[in-house]
Amino acid sequence: MDPRFHSPRATVRTFLIAMNASEDDPHRLDEAIACFDLSGISPERRRGGRFAFQLEFVLRSTNISTTLITDLTEGTDCEIGENIDIRIRLHWMPDGRWLFESKTLEALPKISRLPVPMIM
Repeated sequence: MDPRFHSPRATVRTFLIAMNASEDDPHRLDEAIACFDLSGISPERRRGGRFAFQLEFVLRSTNISTTLITDLTEGTDCEIGENIDIRIRLHWMPDGRWLFESKTLEALPKISRLPVPMIM
């Protein structure tokens, strides 16, 4: 199994590291997009790059610490941001990877326009 996606925390960290690196190397954006389950999104709406930038904005503006995200591999779903109005969900795939779910990705345009409370 790929350790970059072995838990919700690993996937979120993989995503954020790839987004940081994509500033200097645009090809790293593909690594961030690999954190997404795009299977529930129609092919003409699969805008992986746009989803990546919107998700990065939401994660960074809410200031959710990755240490608060579970590193356990058990389960089928994980929700981060339980204490705020913005909820980001990851789910477990049959191949063992944890990925950001397609419903969350499709909601990102709406989520990114919400007033974002800062978590301390």
